[in-house]
Amino acid sequence: MATKLSVNGSYMEYIVIKPTFGFSVETLADALLLYDDDMVKFKAKYKSWAKIISRVNYIILEEGLSRLDYAGENIDDYNNKQKEMIAYLKSVNPLIGTTKQK
Repeated sequence: MATKLSVNGSYMEYIVIKPTFGFSVETLADALLLYDDDMVKFKAKYKSWAKIISRVNYIILEEGLSRLDYAGENIDDYNNKQKEMIAYLKSVNPLIGTTKQK
């Protein structure tokens, strides 16, 4: 809990929520490959991290997380396409998949 000054000028108590889980870069790549397995078109259309994540949100809401477990069965040349997608995601956001330096 934290006390902060609100927009209307009064102090209010807020709950501070820290994330405890997230999606790995492999999971993001699998979700994107379910819908967009043509990397040339994907790179041309989704150049910013915000656009990529909004696409991932749409796919996960549409398909659910359980479908991501079987992404490799639905995609031709899955291993190479996944490596290429992961490399592209890391080029757009270099922090994805890294750990905090101590």
